[in-house]
Amino acid sequence: MAELSTGFWFAALALGLAALYCASTESLLFMTIITIIAAVGLSYTFPLAVFIWNNPLILLAGVLVYVVIGTGWAFFKWYLYIRERISLRNAKIEERVQELKDKKEPDLVRTTIKEFINNGFNKKPDDYLGEIVEPYWSKVRRHEGIEYVKDIPYQFKQPLIADNKERFTTWLIFWPFSVAVFCLYDSAKAAWQLVQRTATSIYHYCAKRLQAVSDKLWRD
Repeated sequence: MAELSTGFWFAALALGLAALYCASTESLLFMTIITIIAAVGLSYTFPLAVFIWNNPLILLAGVLVYVVIGTGWAFFKWYLYIRERISLRNAKIEERVQELKDKKEPDLVRTTIKEFINNGFNKKPDDYLGEIVEPYWSKVRRHEGIEYVKDIPYQFKQPLIADNKERFTTWLIFWPFSVAVFCLYDSAKAAWQLVQRTATSIYHYCAKRLQAVSDKLWRD
């Protein structure tokens, strides 16, 4: 086994940081390239092939445990991803609620848009209550006249596993890096968003109370 130099540790650190970045972007290709580079570099410092050859049962057990953990983690990440997309969908709906707050009841807008989404985006602007979903259609002039073409926001499109194979595979195969990103970045991001929401709520509460005091004193 070769002596580990300072250069080795710098290279290992650089590869580790690159792997964390690629895991955060869920890039299967670059994660695979980094893994191959790391394996080649490790083979020069540790007799990896010899260890595998002499310990096949340990290797088999390790791979089995690794895959089981990775599969569980991938399912957990898929659940979190769906929840995140639902939050984006609801936020987009609330944008439309605010746009129509002087014309339509908020609950009616929410219900109509959710029906529009769940029914395959089939409610056209000239349908009943179609004004609510009008922004999600584009008018195209044809020889026969005006035709409506769907212009569905990304936030309204349901995530399909068939369109997220690379993302899911990255979570499964490279789960140690995905877990690290979750602990170091995702959790910190969620905590910061919670702080922002709490601070915003406190601000609005205080502003409402202060305005009530101002209104009362002004009338007196």
